[in-house]
Amino acid sequence: MELAQVALIVSAISILISFVSLWFTHLKPFKLNVENSAPRLSIYRILNDKNEVTHWVPSFDMALTFMNLGKIAGSINDVRLVGDFITKEGRERVCFYPRYVVDYSKFNQRSNDRSQWLISAIKGDWYPLCVRGQGDVSVHLVLEGSGQGRILKIKKVGQMNLSFEVSYSKSKQWESIEAYEASVPEIIYDQNCTISYQNPKLEPLRKHV
Repeated sequence: MELAQVALIVSAISILISFVSLWFTHLKPFKLNVENSAPRLSIYRILNDKNEVTHWVPSFDMALTFMNLGKIAGSINDVRLVGDFITKEGRERVCFYPRYVVDYSKFNQRSNDRSQWLISAIKGDWYPLCVRGQGDVSVHLVLEGSGQGRILKIKKVGQMNLSFEVSYSKSKQWESIEAYEASVPEIIYDQNCTISYQNPKLEPLRKHV
């Protein structure tokens, strides 16, 4: 092999190595990884001046961390919980979207009293997030229904299966991140209590002692 050919091969290898290095340091595309707590359901009683219940507001809260494993920034367009609510009357599809970004410490102190955490815990409304290359963003969200689905005028009990979904970057589609299931008993309408969904990632690990 002539010296010129060797030099050409060495140059080609150097260019390839430089391109690979550039790819991993600057050009690796946005790659999303999501870590989140299991959602927690509260159903708040809304009272009139006579202390009578007029309706209920179902509300979920959950902690989220969005991590970008790539080098190019990307955006989180929206998140949602899609519920399959199974009652004796039938099945109903309900969606819950981010309504507030909250300070978890303050929210948790008043989580059973909606009127209080609305005053003390809200950091702002939800908006799309930008995640820089190799960066992460953490938020604690309150998610509620939209339109008429935001309130309940009658008690509904049954099984609520949830799918946590994210829309990100240039995609107009929803990607399912995790699935959860729990019952919704009548007692949650009458008392200031919450239902915590089990985390499917943790439960199998904790069964093996």
